[in-house]
Amino acid sequence: MKTLKFLPLHILLCFFLAGCGSQSDKAEGIGSLTDSLSQTLRHKDDFVRAREAGIAELRSRLFSDSASMARDALMMSREYSKFEIDSAISYASRAIESSTDETERLKARLFLSKIYSMGGRFLEAGSILETFDPEDVTPELKLPYYEAVTSFWDYYSISTRYKVRRPAELTDSLLKYLPRDSYLFRVDRVAKAAFADSVAGAAAFRNMLDSLSPGSPEYAMLTNYFASFLNKWGRKEEAKRYLTLSAITDLHNATRETLSLQELAGLLYEDGDFTHALEYSQSNLDDVIASGISLRSPEVVNFYSIITSAYNEREQGVKRTLIWFTVALVLALIVVAALALNTYRQMKRITAIQHQLARSNQQLTQLNERLKGANAELNANNSLLTEANNVKEEYITQFFDLCFCYISKMEQNQISLHKLAVARAYDKLTQRLKPGSGISDELEALYSRFDSVFLTLYPDFIDRMNSLLRPEERIELKEPDRLTRELRIFALLKLGITDGGKIASFLRCSTSTVYNYRTRFRNKAIDRDNFEQNLIS
Repeated sequence: MKTLKFLPLHILLCFFLAGCGSQSDKAEGIGSLTDSLSQTLRHKDDFVRAREAGIAELRSRLFSDSASMARDALMMSREYSKFEIDSAISYASRAIESSTDETERLKARLFLSKIYSMGGRFLEAGSILETFDPEDVTPELKLPYYEAVTSFWDYYSISTRYKVRRPAELTDSLLKYLPRDSYLFRVDRVAKAAFADSVAGAAAFRNMLDSLSPGSPEYAMLTNYFASFLNKWGRKEEAKRYLTLSAITDLHNATRETLSLQELAGLLYEDGDFTHALEYSQSNLDDVIASGISLRSPEVVNFYSIITSAYNEREQGVKRTLIWFTVALVLALIVVAALALNTYRQMKRITAIQHQLARSNQQLTQLNERLKGANAELNANNSLLTEANNVKEEYITQFFDLCFCYISKMEQNQISLHKLAVARAYDKLTQRLKPGSGISDELEALYSRFDSVFLTLYPDFIDRMNSLLRPEERIELKEPDRLTRELRIFALLKLGITDGGKIASFLRCSTSTVYNYRTRFRNKAIDRDNFEQNLIS
């Protein structure tokens, strides 16, 4: 069956572009290759059906002659290899059973060993190989024998993750019997050049790729092999490019035993491209299940679990981010709506303010004139305040002088009384100690001094008080500088003495008298409840 007849035009163009152009052109072409791989994956079932149709067509042309029964069965086994392992084993076993030629039967057994190795059934493969003695193998079987042994060690190395390597002498033995123009022989020469020098090795790989038909199984294997070297050399982007080419070819040929798609998924996973990595890993897992080739199934399943978990975690993160973004967007819209509404209100307010400002400009002009007058008045008031402060200082000094004067009088009176007591002038002493003797004169002098000082400090006190009384109740002083006892009560309140007991003690009357005077004046007031507060303020 020819594989190229199933290649669509866009894939052939990708192969053509991959083999030519500068390095920058190739780097730019990785995006189109990825798109081609995704498109190929979408048509994967079509390629599988084409492969099945090709096998069915081949089967219809075989098994018509009993003499070629074994050869036809072996041909069918080769067609099913890397596609459906159980059918490949079945046809290989059928070739062994129906073979009448010993050499053909042994070749079929050796091929069955390769199929067992491919499927990871190393006990069965090993038991077949143990029946062959390398020394006794005939020349016709040398090449099939060493191919089977080499396949056994290669697949066994893969199963142990390369902890066990193929013996070097097997490679030499295989090369000894391989034709010089065969694929395996040429690959060995290219690999040795790559191990020796990366530049020469890369050139050797590209030369060999140019000699192969794009879309052939050999092309898929060589691009995969070349990608493994590129990855070791640190040329990761080129490695991804060649793995993509290999995967496209394998998918088109419906080859289910492949490394390319899995390795490409691993590189994309490292780059954080979980979407494509999951897509490729899922396809690889489907191939393992469909083909029955369980050699790499633990690795495939394990990686699929890892990438699925990573993808789901990222999806959850994206969903959480989307939810938060949606919430933030809704909040932003609410804020924008609120701002728009507020802006509208502010615009209306600004329009109203502009109208007010137009009216206020004229008022401001008038206010400026008033402010000039107020400033002049304020300057005059400042002068008055300065004068008032000087007056307060002067009369505070007078009160101190008055206190010292009374202390001196008390001291002189005490000395005079002491002399009368010593002289035993009891009549004079009794006369001097008579209650009220001289006290009324002193009180009158004190009250007169208090009235004079208070009215000097608060010259508008009487006017202020009259403004709070009803017109018919307003008072007039009989003497300009003398207050009545009732007025002295409110004078003391003005000075901050609000305790009725202290006021009564100062005025030498009872607290009930003080209360009655205060009540009488409140009744005369315009605002009875706030009379005293308005007077004091």
